[in-house]
Amino acid sequence: MVKDNAIPLIKINDSISNAIVEMNSKRLGFVVVLDEQNKLFGIFTDGDLRRTLEKKIDFANTPIKDYTHQKCFTVLPDELATESLKIMKKNKINSLIVVNQEHDVIGCFNIHRIIDLNIN
Repeated sequence: MVKDNAIPLIKINDSISNAIVEMNSKRLGFVVVLDEQNKLFGIFTDGDLRRTLEKKIDFANTPIKDYTHQKCFTVLPDELATESLKIMKKNKINSLIVVNQEHDVIGCFNIHRIIDLNIN
């Protein structure tokens, strides 16, 4: 699991351009979008970025919240990697966000992190 400063985080009013910079620097293929209270708002993935490119919008002046998936998949910190993999396979997703009971983001990972663990 990626933690602390390695988590790709962005605020809902930040621009898509800022999200791209964060996504690129953290190299997980997504950014976690936080609301004004620093709680999970949603996720913006590299696939979302490709679809957004087709719309020819101004990335520097468009807030990320306009293109964020608010219904994203999360797990609690005590969730087993095997269960997380099942969630990812069932829902055909590449990433999960780890939250605590208060919905604070405490970590995240993508499918490649699980593959590296040789989880089946």
